[in-house]
Amino acid sequence: IDSTANIQTRGGAEGIFARVANSGDIAITSNGNVSTRGNNGEGIFARVVNNGDITINSTGDVTTRGVDAEGIFARVENDGDITINSDGNVSTRRNNAEGIEAVVDDDGDIAISSTGDITTRGRGAEAIAAYVNEDGDITVTSSGNISTQGRFSSGIHSVIGDDGDISISSDGNITTRNRDAAGIFAYVVDDGNIAVTSSGDISTEGRDSAGIYSVVNDDGDISISSTGNISTKGRYSDGIFAYVTDNGDIEVTSSGNITTEGRNAFGIAAIGNDDGDVTIASHGNITTTGRDAIGIAALVGDNGAISITSVGNVTTSGNDAIGIAATTFGDGPITINSTGSITTSGSDADGINVDSFGGSVTINQRGDVTVTGSDADAIDVDNADGAGNSTVTIAAGSTITGGPGSGDGIDFQGGNINRVFNFGTITTAGENAIEGEGSGSELIFNSGIVTGNVDLGPGANAFNNQAGGIFNSGTTVNLGAGNTLTNAGIVSPGGNGTIQTTALTGNLVQTNPGQFNVDIDVGNTLNDRVNATGTAALNGNVKVQATNVSFGPKSFTILSAAGGTTDNGLGLIASPALQAGLTFPNATDVVLGVSLDFSPSAAGLNPNQTRIGNYLNAAFGAGGGTLGPIFNGLLNGVFEIEAYRWALDQLSPEVYLMTETATLFAAEEFTNNLFSCPIAGGGYA
Repeated sequence: IDSTANIQTRGGAEGIFARVANSGDIAITSNGNVSTRGNNGEGIFARVVNNGDITINSTGDVTTRGVDAEGIFARVENDGDITINSDGNVSTRRNNAEGIEAVVDDDGDIAISSTGDITTRGRGAEAIAAYVNEDGDITVTSSGNISTQGRFSSGIHSVIGDDGDISISSDGNITTRNRDAAGIFAYVVDDGNIAVTSSGDISTEGRDSAGIYSVVNDDGDISISSTGNISTKGRYSDGIFAYVTDNGDIEVTSSGNITTEGRNAFGIAAIGNDDGDVTIASHGNITTTGRDAIGIAALVGDNGAISITSVGNVTTSGNDAIGIAATTFGDGPITINSTGSITTSGSDADGINVDSFGGSVTINQRGDVTVTGSDADAIDVDNADGAGNSTVTIAAGSTITGGPGSGDGIDFQGGNINRVFNFGTITTAGENAIEGEGSGSELIFNSGIVTGNVDLGPGANAFNNQAGGIFNSGTTVNLGAGNTLTNAGIVSPGGNGTIQTTALTGNLVQTNPGQFNVDIDVGNTLNDRVNATGTAALNGNVKVQATNVSFGPKSFTILSAAGGTTDNGLGLIASPALQAGLTFPNATDVVLGVSLDFSPSAAGLNPNQTRIGNYLNAAFGAGGGTLGPIFNGLLNGVFEIEAYRWALDQLSPEVYLMTETATLFAAEEFTNNLFSCPIAGGGYA
């Protein structure tokens, strides 16, 4: 059939009708517009009752208004191929009125190409629908915009009933507005591959209406590439969903932003139920709103590998809505590289959550992870007890913050050897900055900042505070008996300005240039302190910060090691005005003694400096007046004798008098030169 005319029908009559009662081929070319009104009034209808091929080329617009009135419909009831090329716009209104529908009841291939816009308004009215009930391939190419409004009305819907491949390429925007209406839906019942490429925006509103939904129900690979934005509103409406029930690889690449609103509405979900690898690369931002609405989720049922790369920010706001989740029920490796920020606000909503049954885990986080919900860990790694090694690296400039309650910054459960390399900041509003549970070992290498409690498991643990690292220890640092905190950086109980006693289970070794920062409240005789159950071997320095100072000698026990303390050359950094000293009065303790004097005899002050120091002593004894900033600067900002002398000089008028005197002598010399005559041999007449 070759038609160039515009066609209009009423009363349910098809615009163009072709039917082969047995076997044979059908070819239709329509270059005009087709418009029908009435139920069962398809715009273009082609049917082969037995075996045969159908080819439809339509360049005009197709419009129908009636129930079961597809815009373009083709069906082969046995074996055969269907090819549909539509360059015009297609519009239908009523239930079960697909824009373009192709059905092969047995074996055959379907190829649909649409360059125009497709609009449907009705239940069960997909914009493009392709069904092969047995074996065959489906190829759909759409470059126009698609809009549907009706339940079970996906934008592009394709199903293979047995074995075959599905390939979908969509360059236009897709909008659906009802439940069970995915933007793109691809399903292979048995073995086959699915490839989806979408460069337009996808928006759905309705329960069970994913942006892109793809399933291989046996063996096969799934590949999804989306460069547009995806937005869904409804329960169980994932942005992108990919599932292989048996063996096969899944690869998802998304460079647009993804937003979901609804319970269990994941941003990206990829599930391999048996052997096969899952790879997810997300370069846009992902935002979910709803309970159990995970930002990015990957699962492998057996021995496949998981690789997740997240460049954009991930934000969730529901309970149990994890930012990034990866689970393998075998021993395949899990790798997560995140360079964006991760923010969750629901209870038990971890920032990153990993579950493995003995495989290696690698997490590289370059960006903040902030969880504010109760009992939520910023990073949680679970592994089989005693099996699988895990490594978590926090990049410089990144802050990892656990939630309140039992929330941890980083939490390890199980595993063999769990390592943390920190160049950023790890802390928590809840229980522990770093926690380890199970029989494995935790090895911490801190070159950044760790603030809070540390509670590690019973394994061979170690906390190595590297040069440049700061450990603001909390009330508890449990490394395990016989394990060691080695400090080549700064250990500061509670952090600067907070009085804190830290109970250390294990040994303490401080090497040069390690530094033990100690805050003391002189007036109330309070101070930072470390109580170690093991031994302490001390080199490096103790640095003193003093508040609420008062005259008179005071002593503070700053460290006690039940297994014995060894002085390996421990030095002291303190203001000369404190006249501080360290003593080792017994086998276990280190004692800091101070006695305030702003004019210390050991500082070798000159007469003017001594008078200034004595004046400060008198002023301090009288209440200090407005000199508080000066006292604080001398006590906590000046630690070397030469620097202390210089500071006192700045408080003396001698500094300004020296300038005036130099100016006076210069003026006198200028006057002599001006009114005197030089004579031979030198001098003036």
